[in-house]
Amino acid sequence: MGIDELLQQYGGDSDSLLRFDDDGPQLLPYATLTATRGDIGSELAPLLGVYEWQDRPLIVLADGDALGDDPAQLKKIRRIVAMRGDAPYLAVVKLGRMTVYGVSLDDNIVKAKVPDEEIEAAGRMAIPHLANSRPQLAANSRWISKVILDLLKAALDSLVKNGVSELNAISLVGRALFVRFLDDRALLPEIVHSSIPSGAAGLFDTAKSIVDTSEWLNDTFNGDFLQLARSDIDSLPPEAFGVLGNIMHKAPDGQLPLKWAKKWENLDFAHIPVGVLSQAYEHYLSLHKPKEQRKKGSYYTPPHIANLMVRASFTALRRDGAAHTAKVLDPAAGAGVFLITAFRQLVAERWVHDGKRPDTKALRDILNNQIRG
Repeated sequence: MGIDELLQQYGGDSDSLLRFDDDGPQLLPYATLTATRGDIGSELAPLLGVYEWQDRPLIVLADGDALGDDPAQLKKIRRIVAMRGDAPYLAVVKLGRMTVYGVSLDDNIVKAKVPDEEIEAAGRMAIPHLANSRPQLAANSRWISKVILDLLKAALDSLVKNGVSELNAISLVGRALFVRFLDDRALLPEIVHSSIPSGAAGLFDTAKSIVDTSEWLNDTFNGDFLQLARSDIDSLPPEAFGVLGNIMHKAPDGQLPLKWAKKWENLDFAHIPVGVLSQAYEHYLSLHKPKEQRKKGSYYTPPHIANLMVRASFTALRRDGAAHTAKVLDPAAGAGVFLITAFRQLVAERWVHDGKRPDTKALRDILNNQIRG
């Protein structure tokens, strides 16, 4: 039985399936999965695609034959999907059946499994049932934004407890988190960490390495990004370097452990959306500086709302043949959720118009000439 027939058996529509073997603009939101899936020996190789419900990801599908009988790979795939914070279900397809698991960061796939009897009893209403009733999610969902918020809060509280001012604590943790994000996505130039014995993991271990890293951040990105004075770095207490070092520490060789624990090393920012960092920061403001948050209007827009608004705007532009040349201005960019969504949409529109994937030159042209915030 093919995947199309299987979806129909469970009440799905094959037009709502985005296949990872296809190469098209519709897969841009899932680029981290499709890119990693193609690596030699990748744990994500069994992934088949994503089934969307009302234009939002509902189920990530995996090939049961490619997975084999070892549950370890299934656990790792499930956790990586959970780090994206979008699709609530992972389904293993095998022998004309679909075994469904609620997505979560933990390693308890037995508890997360939607009973086979429930899926079979629902029959042609199985997929609508998952979309509307969301079985096995209430007790198992541990969404990534909450985990990062907890880790972020613990790091900030520890720094403040050891005498670091709250403003400097936010700048230090924010910078470390951003560098970790770049490193996990292989976007950190080797020259930044080549002189440090422990590599990127040691970029926040000493005052000198923090200064050097901060200067690179200031030169490469916005100089006002999380302001931090040299004198404040030089006066950091010894305990601060341990807190910041924990943020930079990740699993050896990128191999996530099977057992889940709420630690920085168990996160893979190659799959965690960049918007989650801003979401966690704004949650922290709401807890500790609500007046400042209200004054600055620092309120995070959920990605699905930004996606809905951007898609609606581009639908009208597409009718006029102007979608691929549109220019986008966000006068209150904040975390950049709308700009990131708009950039992805512009890349998709250029792809459709040109009939080919935009190359680096085209991407830079869109970024430099069609996006402003």
